[in-house]
Amino acid sequence: MTDPELVKEAFKGYLTISDELSAELAKISEICSFSKNEKIYTRGSVVNSVGIVREGLVRSFIPGGDKKEMTIWFGEVGDFITSFYSFFTGKEGLETIDCIEDTSVLMIPVAEIKALMKENREMLFLYSVILEKSYMYWEDRYTVNQIYESEERYAHFYNRGKSTILKIPLKILSSYLNIRQETLSRIRKRWLKQDHSM
Repeated sequence: MTDPELVKEAFKGYLTISDELSAELAKISEICSFSKNEKIYTRGSVVNSVGIVREGLVRSFIPGGDKKEMTIWFGEVGDFITSFYSFFTGKEGLETIDCIEDTSVLMIPVAEIKALMKENREMLFLYSVILEKSYMYWEDRYTVNQIYESEERYAHFYNRGKSTILKIPLKILSSYLNIRQETLSRIRKRWLKQDHSM
């Protein structure tokens, strides 16, 4: 069982939840620690948990095989993480999620959180808020990738979280922003010389 106050703190980026819901979530959750480069979820497996990042930074990616590895998204403090396809369908996940740095995650079993959604209207509302914010993230990401040039894509991510972007290895960031690594290296060097805002 987790301290209900830690549960409240974890979800505050989505919704201020009641004492009652935080107590219910505390009963079914635990705080798990992961080391840098450790995998939280692996492509090809069915996920049995969802999480909220408490400390650290994670990334979701599609392993490359014969092709280049593709970074899909990053999970920062306060972000809801899971292999979404697997969570929604109960089938094998398409992505791997690993840690860019040592990371702490509030973990909740999928079966128990889905059961709680069926019986608790506040939990169902919290879930809808999480989905809404996730949709807004994906719309923003799609729009940025479609209409922005390379440096504008970097600027958009830089201005969203300067401290985050500097933690991400260039190869991984290059995949996420869809910018050639050599080009991204030149852009980053220019941006490190002075703090830009757009």
